[in-house]
Amino acid sequence: APPGRYSGNLNVILRTASGEETHSIAAEVDVVPAGRVILAGAGGVRFGSSRELPMGLLEEQTVSIYPNLAYLTQERPSGVFELSNLSLIPLEVSVSARFGYTEATEDGRDVVVEDRDSARLGDLSEALEIHPKTLILKPGEQGVVRYSVREEALGEMTAGGYAAFFEIASFPRQYARRDWLPEAVSGGKTALVTMRVPGAYAPSEDAPHIRAELLSAVAGASPSATFLIKTGGAPFAGEAVAYDADGRELGRRRTLVYTRSRVRIPFGRLPEGEAVLLRFVPSGSGQPSEPVSVPWTAPPRGEGDIGAAMPLKK
Repeated sequence: APPGRYSGNLNVILRTASGEETHSIAAEVDVVPAGRVILAGAGGVRFGSSRELPMGLLEEQTVSIYPNLAYLTQERPSGVFELSNLSLIPLEVSVSARFGYTEATEDGRDVVVEDRDSARLGDLSEALEIHPKTLILKPGEQGVVRYSVREEALGEMTAGGYAAFFEIASFPRQYARRDWLPEAVSGGKTALVTMRVPGAYAPSEDAPHIRAELLSAVAGASPSATFLIKTGGAPFAGEAVAYDADGRELGRRRTLVYTRSRVRIPFGRLPEGEAVLLRFVPSGSGQPSEPVSVPWTAPPRGEGDIGAAMPLKK
């Protein structure tokens, strides 16, 4: 079905020792666009859109995590992670949350900032209930972890929102009998696998009003630009998208921002005008923010990084 909200009646069958009873209840269903799936394993981290269990994984310890973003609003203060053990060994999977957001460094890498002292809008780990926090998944087994904002924290969170990361860690569990272990995975090739999934609580589904300024730009074969993006005091998660003056897209980047953050956007080409239009598309609603015009001072084509002339700043 296309994305949207659907309503109707749902038939529920209640079985007892003496028979069955059928009841019809009103129900509403939210259909959202297909999201991406994280596959975290010994071979690294991969993204896909299929949740089908692949076959033939002989030596990898792999966990599938769906969706790869926890986006909550006042209308949807709870959510679910769907975890799948794609390995041939049983896994113990734990889920926790901690404050953090994404920021670009001077050398262009994306890092997670975990400064709890700056969490003036709240700390997700203290405002969230997670159940269960630990799952034991047999090979090929699926399980769900539910998370929701504590009722007593909803008012404060709705006034400001928060940003955080869920930390999902898996560790191999041994069979009761060692001789049950598949030979292909008995060579000590298992380890602790940790994956961070970004999460955000937005006060509303409306796109945030943003401000931005250009910090640095890179020309050459892989052009990019780093912007300082600010909101009106609420975190946001989604895509920062840059356009030229004619409205043609230059590039985009998924990010999680906590009121202000440096975001590096790879460009397909450098703009030719004197300004770049920047807008933010939140993951929750898909409704983009109003574009903001950012003065563009960039290196001539063929030159390198102008970071020395325009250093990154907080």
